Amino acid sequence: PPCALAVRWEHGGGLVPTQYALWSTSMSGQVVTLHALERREAAKRSPASAAEAGTSPGVAGGAQRQCCAALLCVQSMLWCGATADALLSAPLALTASLLAASFASFYLLLHCGIRAPLAACRRHAADTATGKRLRGVQTYLLTTWHAFPLVWLLDNSGALGASLTRDAYLASDVAAKLLPISLYLAVASR
Repeated sequence: PPCALAVRWEHGGGLVPTQYALWSTSMSGQVVTLHALERREAAKRSPASAAEAGTSPGVAGGAQRQCCAALLCVQSMLWCGATADALLSAPLALTASLLAASFASFYLLLHCGIRAPLAACRRHAADTATGKRLRGVQTYLLTTWHAFPLVWLLDNSGALGASLTRDAYLASDVAAKLLPISLYLAVASR
């Protein structure tokens, strides 16, 4: 019999554990990078503002709590989604609850992991040009990260075939996780 962790339902392209592991690391890496960027911007303003924001070494402040919350959201989103995908014959209420928890974790992740650290960076930005660049990065990330649940919904509704789903996830990964590295470098280098 097929392993429930390796297949989804008949129209899906299959639940691939490696894909979830890669998403976990790449999303967590972005969250940590954005929070590090926030720390850097706060420290550039003044050590006192960094300590006040809880971003100085050894001080467990709001920024660290938000980063930890965002990292927990990554895990919750992925584990709830993977479990819902793996439970082929589960009652609909259980699957729907897991998917609702996954989607709620996704939106909390967007808040704690993208919007909040970049908003804090804008507050700490030395000039309006940097603030505008940071707003652009935030808008770009919030927009591109929505591609993943969209592809997932289209795949599970039967609207995409296996090949198109794979290509859509690949395009989403490139847009949401590889291109932002150059955006971070551009903001950080100024």
